[in-house]
Amino acid sequence: MTKRLVEWTDTLLTGDREIDTHHRALFLTVQRLEVACGLGRGEELIEATLRFLDEYGAKHFAAEGQRMIQLQYPYMETHRAAHRFFLNRIEELSQQLARGADKRAIANETAAFAHDWFTRHVKLVDMPLIEYLRGAR
Repeated sequence: MTKRLVEWTDTLLTGDREIDTHHRALFLTVQRLEVACGLGRGEELIEATLRFLDEYGAKHFAAEGQRMIQLQYPYMETHRAAHRFFLNRIEELSQQLARGADKRAIANETAAFAHDWFTRHVKLVDMPLIEYLRGAR
């Protein structure tokens, strides 16, 4: 795995307390996995990480979904599609692991996927939602 440690920056803050709290939890989980992978120990965290990412997705995406419904967010379906993509990929990785795939390889793949998805999603999908939420207040 290429060393690409997730770094928290203010550009990842949305200004919404609940969303930022959820994002920070995801960030810390991905960071722990990336550090473990960098040390060649990602297999020690992969099962718990995949469980967390699945649970995180269900909780966080439901909270965002409720807000989008309440405010009739015009790009709700596109946003939800991004959430489904994340959950589907996490499920695929979990299934590969359950079928006996190499834990270290799955850990590296999960870290890379979650890192890329998270940073893109916050900047390209969540920020427009936040701007819409601010305008609707």
